[in-house]
Amino acid sequence: MMTIFNIGIKGIIEKEGRILLVHDQRNGKDMWDVPGGRIDENESVEETLTRELQEELPGITNIRIGEQKKKKRVPGMVLGDKGLFLVCYKVEADLPSIVRTSEEHDQFEWVILEEAVNQVQETVRPALEKLLTQL
Repeated sequence: MMTIFNIGIKGIIEKEGRILLVHDQRNGKDMWDVPGGRIDENESVEETLTRELQEELPGITNIRIGEQKKKKRVPGMVLGDKGLFLVCYKVEADLPSIVRTSEEHDQFEWVILEEAVNQVQETVRPALEKLLTQL
């Protein structure tokens, strides 16, 4: 049996020792995460992450995708009949003084890195832990 995976690309935006988290409570969810999403057909990693950041954080500009922080296969079939392979990157970008989120998220928060590690969903935690050890 062949397993098919979606590839999720996440952006870790850090500013003054804090990480930008977005909150999703749609469809019974209640989770904090870093912005990002799945690769669409024929997109590069950079195109995906840029598109997702622009969709989720209207007004973001000057996006610079940096070092890959973690890649991880998320066990189980998490998205219908497909698994998930998650790749996280450190991102630098310019955000408006008042950050807005898209309809996908109901709020955002700048969180101290140590707190962010405990607040985000489990799939992103290893990338933040790696970032923490490099400070």
